[in-house]
Amino acid sequence: MLGSGNFCMKNIDTALTFYRSCVAAWKRHPLIGALVLWSISMIVYAYMLAGPVFADPDSFYHIKMAELMIRDKGPVVEFPWLAFTTLTQSYVDHHFLYHAFLIPWILLFGDIIGAKVATVVLASTTIALFYLALRQYKVPIAFFCALLLMCNPDFSFRMLLTKATTVGFIFMISGLMLILKRNYRLLALCAFFFVWSYGGFLLLAILSIVCVVVRTLMVRIHARRFPHKKMLLMLGAPLLVVGAGTFAALLIHPSFPNHFRFYWEQIIQIGFVNYSDTIGVGGEWYPYNISDLAGSMIVSTIIYVVSIILAFWHARKLKEGSWITLIMSFFFLLFTLKSRRYVEYLIPWSLLASAYVLTDSGVIRWCMHATQKALSRWNTYSISARAIIIASSIGFLVNTTSIMWSQIHKVEEYLQSGLNTRLFADAGRWLQTHATAGDIVFHDNWSTFPLLFYNATKPYYIVGLDATFMYRHNPDLYWEWAKITLNTYEGDIYPVIADHFRARFVFVDSEHPVLKAKLDADPRFVEAYHDDEATIYRIPRNTTGEATE
Repeated sequence: MLGSGNFCMKNIDTALTFYRSCVAAWKRHPLIGALVLWSISMIVYAYMLAGPVFADPDSFYHIKMAELMIRDKGPVVEFPWLAFTTLTQSYVDHHFLYHAFLIPWILLFGDIIGAKVATVVLASTTIALFYLALRQYKVPIAFFCALLLMCNPDFSFRMLLTKATTVGFIFMISGLMLILKRNYRLLALCAFFFVWSYGGFLLLAILSIVCVVVRTLMVRIHARRFPHKKMLLMLGAPLLVVGAGTFAALLIHPSFPNHFRFYWEQIIQIGFVNYSDTIGVGGEWYPYNISDLAGSMIVSTIIYVVSIILAFWHARKLKEGSWITLIMSFFFLLFTLKSRRYVEYLIPWSLLASAYVLTDSGVIRWCMHATQKALSRWNTYSISARAIIIASSIGFLVNTTSIMWSQIHKVEEYLQSGLNTRLFADAGRWLQTHATAGDIVFHDNWSTFPLLFYNATKPYYIVGLDATFMYRHNPDLYWEWAKITLNTYEGDIYPVIADHFRARFVFVDSEHPVLKAKLDADPRFVEAYHDDEATIYRIPRNTTGEATE
C-alpha cells in the first residue's frame, strides 16, 4: 500500500511539473497561444462557413478574378465587363494580392471550396494576430480578449464574407505592432503590400499620423517643452516610412497611372463622401444605429466605456499604445455611425484599446492580485461560502459558454441565409453559350452582376460592385436604369434599353415580377431562356443602328 501511495504521489508531482512547464512555455512563447487560438478559430469558422452559400455577392466576383489571373497568368488591368461605369476607363484590381492568395486554394480544392478554405484561414489569422498584438503589449488576459473577439457576431460575420475585409484588418494590426516595436523596415514593406492588397491602405497612413501626434504630445507633456527638429524627425519616422512604402507601391503598380483616378472614386467618393443619400448603394454603406451597435456588442461596449473613464482618470499612467488605439477607436466609431461597414474595425480596435488601457492603468493586475489573495485564504472560508463561490464560478462558466455558443450559432445562421453558390448558374451558362463577346446584358439589379460575371464573362453588363461607379460615369443613364428596374419609368422602355444601353439581352430575376410582366407584354422583347430563378429576353438588332438578325 505504501508503495502504491508513493507511486500516485510521484505521478501527481510529474503531472504538476508538466503543467508548470506548459504554463511557463505559454508565457515565454506567444506563438503557442496564437497557434492554439488559430486552431480553435479554424474549427469554429469552418463550422460557421460550411454550406453551399455566400453571404455577399461580391464573393463570386473575387473568385472569378482569381480564375482570370490563372487564365491570363498575371493581374487583370482592364475591366470592360461594366460598360456603363467609370471602371471601363480607370479599373484597378485593388485586391490584387488577395486574389493571388486565393489562387493556390482554388487550384487545390476548386473554386467554391477553395475560396471558403482561404477565407477561414485568413479569418483565423486575424484572431491569432489580435492575440499577438495583446501579448506584445503584455496584456495578462490576452487569450480571453481574443476569444471575445472571435465570438463577436458582427466581427466574425464581416471576416467570413469571402472578400478582402480580413486583409485590411491583418495589415492594420500588423502596422500597429510594427509601429509600437519601431520596426520601420518591416513597416515599409507592410505599407507597400497593403496598397497591392486592399483599397483601404490609407488607414495605415492615418494610424501613423495618430502615432506621430501621440508621441509628440507625450514628449511635450513629460519633457515640458516642444521637441527639437532632430527629435521631430525621429518622432515622425512612422509617417515617413508608411508614406515611402505607399508611394513606392503606387509608383510601380501594374495599373499605373490609371489607379489614381480609381482610388479617387473608390476611397474618396465611395468610402468618404458616400452617395447613400442620393442613390441606392450597398447595405454596408448605410449608417449604423448607435443603440443597435451597442446592443450587438454589449460586453465589449461596457468594457470600452469603463476603459475610456479609466483613461482620463489615470491619464499619466497610459503609454502610447493606449492613446493610439483609443484615438483610432474613436475614429472608427465616427465612421461606423456614418457607414456600418467600418464596424469590422471598430470592434477589434475598441477591444484592443480597452485591453491596453486596463493594462496600463493597473486594473487587470489589481483584479488578478485580488483574486489570488482571495484564493490563498481559501481554507479560512466556511463550507457554505466555498459552496457559493464554486456554484457562482460554475454558473459564470456555463453562462459564458452558452452566450459564446449562441453568438457562434447566430453568425452561422446569418451566413447560411446567403446566396446559393448555384444561383443563376444555368442562366449564366446560357448567356456564356449564346452571347457574342461584348454583347450587353441589361440586368435588373446591380448586385446580380457578380453572379452573372462568375458564370458568364463573354457578355458585358450595365452596373455592378457599387452603383456609384455608374452614377459618376453618367447620372442620366443611371436614373434611366434605376427607374426601369424600380418600375417607376414613365414611357416606352424599349428604346431606352435597346438604344441608350445598346443591350442585346435583358436579364430579370424572379424577384422582379412587375418588370417581367412589362417585358412579356411587349413583343419586341423575345423570351429566350426561363427557369425558376430568372428569365432572359433577347433584343433583335435595332433598325436605327445595327442590322436585324
